[in-house]
Amino acid sequence: MSVKPSERVEAVPVTHIRPLKGWAPIHFGEQWEDRDLLRFLAWRDIRVRYKQTALGAAWAVLQLLLTVVVAGLEGLALLVSGAFGFRPMEATFADVV
Repeated sequence: MSVKPSERVEAVPVTHIRPLKGWAPIHFGEQWEDRDLLRFLAWRDIRVRYKQTALGAAWAVLQLLLTVVVAGLEGLALLVSGAFGFRPMEATFADVV
């Protein structure tokens, strides 16, 4: 699409945004005005985090116990099958050392 000389569009002013040099100033007045928002966001985070605390703690313990049981069963299965070429007593002694 070519523009004829008689149909030229006026130039739009261009705004250049440049970063500040050094540290940006802290506007304590704005923070003080928005203290209710900060209080609301902090309260929401605390409420969400501790809403299901009992379930979260129980799940962490249950996960740990299940991991120990599964790893123990796998280790026992490997020892019984003789996958390492050890007899169970030798493998137990090797684990201690």
